[in-house]
Amino acid sequence: MSEDRFRSRQRAARLAASAVLVLFVGATASCGSGRAPASTDSPSRVLVSVNVPASFTPSNADPAESNSGASGIAPAASLADATLSSGAPSPETITSGDILPDTSPSRSTIPVVTRAPAIECAGPAKIPADARNLKSIAGNVDGDGADDTISAYTANDGTPHVFMQRGGGNGSDVTLPLGDSDTVAISFEDFDHAAGAAVPPPLVVLALGAAPAGSRVATFLSAAGPDNHCLTRWTSGGQPFTFTIDQRGPFSGLLCDGAAGHVYYVLRTATPDGAGSVATTSREIRHIGAVASFNDLGGQTIPDDPAVQHNYGDIQGCGHPPLFP
Repeated sequence: MSEDRFRSRQRAARLAASAVLVLFVGATASCGSGRAPASTDSPSRVLVSVNVPASFTPSNADPAESNSGASGIAPAASLADATLSSGAPSPETITSGDILPDTSPSRSTIPVVTRAPAIECAGPAKIPADARNLKSIAGNVDGDGADDTISAYTANDGTPHVFMQRGGGNGSDVTLPLGDSDTVAISFEDFDHAAGAAVPPPLVVLALGAAPAGSRVATFLSAAGPDNHCLTRWTSGGQPFTFTIDQRGPFSGLLCDGAAGHVYYVLRTATPDGAGSVATTSREIRHIGAVASFNDLGGQTIPDDPAVQHNYGDIQGCGHPPLFP
């Protein structure tokens, strides 16, 4: 074979290899390598093509040998057709370095289905069929505007419970051992009263448990937890919040005092010194959800008087009759 013909074959082989590269790059970009598709914010496929006319014949070469495929090298025309059949744009519309946009579906258009988690509160989701001493009151405790039913009952194991059946949904239960009884007395408190409010604030539940004669043990409960769906006993400092109403001395009680369109709940104590004077303390109760805090209002010394026992050792105001007439 002459040197010129040998060089012509080399040039033809290089041209065919370039065309094969087109197929390899296009197929790799189309099929991928197992990686996740690129985002639509950046290009994901690059196709470099060399436009090889079917009639191309290297100079100083025998057309019959360089383009016939007899040497085992595919004719340039066949490679160009294969490039078109792979789904890529026509070579006439592509120049070296053209970037093809990613036509796969955008990730942002894939619908995402979310489900609201089921409401789960501690304790039974309904009042047990064998509940005893059942007493119920109705009022808006969760703040949604619909009345909720609050029930006090005794479970079959003898423990007191308070149950909330929301007017708009689930039920929740609190085991509430207070004092010496197997049940508690419940009432609503307009703790967060705001005169003229367009939407009345939710009510708070006061629970009273029996204790030795002349005394009661008390706590508050609110709707808290996820979206105010769970009845929750108040805590203070991470511990269950409990206070006493006691006429046995030292005296302790609860005062409701209204001012400026609000109602203030105040814990008070009175301790006689045995010498004609009584030292008093006052703490305003505040809360966020079911967490209580206190604002110390200070104290004073007042003359001892028989009315001190009643004034400081009972519930005053709050719409309650005295616990100890």
